[in-house]
Amino acid sequence: MDSAEKQDIGNLAASIDYFTNSLYQAVATGTNENVFMSPFSVATVLSMVYLGARQNSAKQFENVLKITSNPDSVALAFKEYFSLLKNSDKLVTFNSVNRLYASEKFPISEDYKNNMVKYFFSDIENVEMFLEGCSQKKFVGWRDMVMWKALQKNGFN
Repeated sequence: MDSAEKQDIGNLAASIDYFTNSLYQAVATGTNENVFMSPFSVATVLSMVYLGARQNSAKQFENVLKITSNPDSVALAFKEYFSLLKNSDKLVTFNSVNRLYASEKFPISEDYKNNMVKYFFSDIENVEMFLEGCSQKKFVGWRDMVMWKALQKNGFN
């Protein structure tokens, strides 16, 4: 790994560390509340969305994640980091399974889909989000999400 790749991963680690602390502070506001989550997965998914964000949306992701690099550099840093983890000591297991879902009405470019696979070892899928004709919109995409998650055995899928 060259020095530029090490720097990219270092910047990514600093960003995730800052985001982790901010996220825990934001969600653990009550005195008797328990929180269980993976800030790494949240940061990964937000970075996946950041790769496709433009203009003001991209600026908002940069602010939340404290990113100083452009979306392509962040995506490349994730790819390098995942590759480093995958090829590290076999006594250590790291699984990270993340996927994006978008409304079936939202078009997703093939280029973006390819970048999800290339950089994040993941993908994005259009799903039916809400039942039509209900007085209350009912989220139904969770069925697809639960089935997909149940089929995953290891990370980097």
